[in-house]
Amino acid sequence: MNENFLDFVDYCYSFYGSEDALYPMGVSKEQIAYATLMYLDACAYYEKHNNENWKGPALVPMTWGDGDSLDRERVRDIMRQRYSIPQAV
Repeated sequence: MNENFLDFVDYCYSFYGSEDALYPMGVSKEQIAYATLMYLDACAYYEKHNNENWKGPALVPMTWGDGDSLDRERVRDIMRQRYSIPQAV
């Protein structure tokens, strides 16, 4: 689990941004950080409103999982949408 913002950005970068990334998307750490902030904002909105009818992009409640793989995948999905990255990547 990742508790630190920069650690989480590095974690995502190792999957999507670095030259030897497992799923290279060619994104920068800045792009990952921005998408992470968008995701955290969605999580905060959900928590604040505590509205069971509100769903995020994945049609599930948006909650922070301490930087786990689901958080990473949700940030990936935000980057795909924001930066028009094909689904095949």
